[in-house]
Amino acid sequence: MNPINWNNLAQALNNYTQHQGFTYLETPWLVAEETTRITFPEGTTKFSTPVGDLVGSGEQSFLEIRDTLAPGRYCTITPCFREEEIDDWHQHYFMKLELIKVGDVTQETLWEMIQSAKRVLETIAQRSDFDVIETEVGYDIELNGIELGSYGIRSYDDFTWVYGTGLAEPRFSKALQNDQA
Repeated sequence: MNPINWNNLAQALNNYTQHQGFTYLETPWLVAEETTRITFPEGTTKFSTPVGDLVGSGEQSFLEIRDTLAPGRYCTITPCFREEEIDDWHQHYFMKLELIKVGDVTQETLWEMIQSAKRVLETIAQRSDFDVIETEVGYDIELNGIELGSYGIRSYDDFTWVYGTGLAEPRFSKALQNDQA
């Protein structure tokens, strides 16, 4: 497994909280099974423990505390546990800075989050050749065909939010190294 570049995560967190208007929240890394099901597709294997499911993303962490979230833009850093086939780009766990927008959820606020994430990635990488690609469920930011983050709008019951990746490690570092090879 490639090492996590903690400096990139720290730079991204500082940029989102100091320059992009996001509020950092500590969020749970264990969530109820019901919360896991909101964002995990049917048939996806989750990592269960006797006291809850390990999160597959910080989005699940935010959903676990959704009743306490006032309208606003938030970010958190959590591990992400995934049952995936291991290859150069997929691991059983990684670290991710997750973004969420609660209240005033529109295509415009989704696009604002995408542009904010793209600015942060460009700042850290000191380059501007990241692509925004439309997908079946939203948008991805890519570098040379490597997906670095996903963005979209979701709803569950009466809760609607914009979600997105602030920065995922070690994928971000690996994509930059891969491009320089």
